[in-house]
Amino acid sequence: MEPRARTILTFLQVVDDPASGLALARAGLENARRLGSRLYAVSMIGNGVDCAFRTGDWDWAIATLREWLDGSLEDNARIELASDLARFLACRGEDAARLLAEIEPLLARISDRQYEAYRSMSAAWGALADGRLDNVEEAARRATQELSVFDAVGYPLAARAAIWARDAGRARGALADLDRSARRGTAIDCDRIVIRAGIAALEGRSGDAIGLYRDAMRRWRAAGLVWDEALCAIDMATVLGPAEPEVGAVVDGAREILERLGATPFVTRLDDLLAGGMDRRTSASPRVPTATPH
Repeated sequence: MEPRARTILTFLQVVDDPASGLALARAGLENARRLGSRLYAVSMIGNGVDCAFRTGDWDWAIATLREWLDGSLEDNARIELASDLARFLACRGEDAARLLAEIEPLLARISDRQYEAYRSMSAAWGALADGRLDNVEEAARRATQELSVFDAVGYPLAARAAIWARDAGRARGALADLDRSARRGTAIDCDRIVIRAGIAALEGRSGDAIGLYRDAMRRWRAAGLVWDEALCAIDMATVLGPAEPEVGAVVDGAREILERLGATPFVTRLDDLLAGGMDRRTSASPRVPTATPH
């Protein structure tokens, strides 16, 4: 009973309270080691690294994923954990192509489409790191079709790509899809606030956007979700512009977070925005197949 209950709880915490979810998953992983249960361990790692992605505990996540990928795993577990590691590597500007190539023959042997979804979400994050914004939305939406529970993370990512592309219509569509999913929780509700803020700014309602962004930043900081905080700052710089005082109030903290995480593609994007280089960077981004994020 304990493994199943902890697995369900840590899964739900990814979109509610990732900091608590990470603590629960790390304790569960130690329990799994003592019990000698590989299935329980993989569940704790998968849910734990999803929480760690948001809390900024990237070094722990990457080290844990590497440790388990170096051992013996069933094909489905290897696909999930390799896709998770590829996501972190891509966000650090490192090469994730080898990992994704290694899981292709494994995917061919598994009929359950949920494992395609893990690969698709990794591809979506890789595309965001590369600045291939159309590819982000394509891959994120594909992940939600392959595994419906990914709607809670796929639609916010699709909306962010639309906002970075300054496309309010697509952002509204992603928000509507997210709302139809009826998923609730502290973190996902803040995702909704961030999307609404971006849409408001793109529609010229800067005052509304600033109020929403202030609320979101307060919530991200209270929840300890530093990755979300940093991405929110990039959103603000994208739609409000570097001259807006609210942007100046958050970018230094965001850069410190991104540098600490080693998220170099996002440091570059933030710096380009502040230097007025966003249009050049986005227009130069090539359109390539989304199955491989690099």
